[in-house]
Amino acid sequence: MEHELLTSAIGKEEYSLRQLHYWLKYEGLTFLGGGFSVWVPYGYVVMILAGLAAIFTPYMLWQLVQAKWYTSIAVFVAVVLLPFAGSFFVSSSDAYLTKFLLMSVPLAIFYIYCWVLRLVLGEHLSELEMVRMINYKRHQNPS
Repeated sequence: MEHELLTSAIGKEEYSLRQLHYWLKYEGLTFLGGGFSVWVPYGYVVMILAGLAAIFTPYMLWQLVQAKWYTSIAVFVAVVLLPFAGSFFVSSSDAYLTKFLLMSVPLAIFYIYCWVLRLVLGEHLSELEMVRMINYKRHQNPS
């Protein structure tokens, strides 16, 4: 009986990963909102997507800290935050393409990171479930 409780219980780290994985499913869908730029002015769509990213980022980083996934945080800083911060230091002329890239590329990188993180988390959680199931069966049928 005690072993059943232990095998079904999840730790704080796994709980944080499950919560983050749940919300990443929806955060990944917000990037599809870029398709609304056909009907809504592009600036509004980018502003909404950037706002959602700004709201979600602290939650995502907090859950990664709770799960002790420090490598993912370092990758986020290197791949998303540094290019985003660097875009402020690039002197932009009045060229429309330059302004478009400086607004869109960091936002696209953020959503690509979220998509990849969702895939990695899903795989990791599936592996944890498999290990839990194997251990449970091993203790149910001792050889």
